[in-house]
Amino acid sequence: MAAVEKELRDVAAYLGVPCGKITFNELVPVLNGKIKGLTTILKHLTRESKNTFLFGNNAEDQAFIDQWLEYRVTSINTCSNEKELSNRLKELNLYLSDKVYFVGNHITLADVSIYHAVHGILADMTYSEKENLIHLSRWLDNIQQSSELRQSLPLLPFSKTLLYH
Repeated sequence: MAAVEKELRDVAAYLGVPCGKITFNELVPVLNGKIKGLTTILKHLTRESKNTFLFGNNAEDQAFIDQWLEYRVTSINTCSNEKELSNRLKELNLYLSDKVYFVGNHITLADVSIYHAVHGILADMTYSEKENLIHLSRWLDNIQQSSELRQSLPLLPFSKTLLYH
């Protein structure tokens, strides 16, 4: 719960809006006693910030962003063991094999949310493990270059040359 609260506060700071009071109804975050759920709160903070570019360029982009936000909550956040988590990371890696961002040609709310979901996971990996997720690692390294987005999260190191062939 503390990690979710920190994420919401970091995203609010990135967006330049006040976060408000975060409580938890069981494991579900609640903002100001009214707005429930991680995805709903992230969308609310984004709307409050007027950073509409994070919602994509059109209705199709918005649908894909919603799809990735749902994937984050239902597939990444719910992993119950290392094998399941490894499979989710491999899925993300495969998806990013020919993409710079999750949706479209610029950072979106999908990138912001998934960045916060996987940062700690990749932080605990060796260079070799990160190399096995080369596309996900490339994406995260690109995203984390924004100190505004990174906030208090550490800059993760990545090897610039392949360690293993």
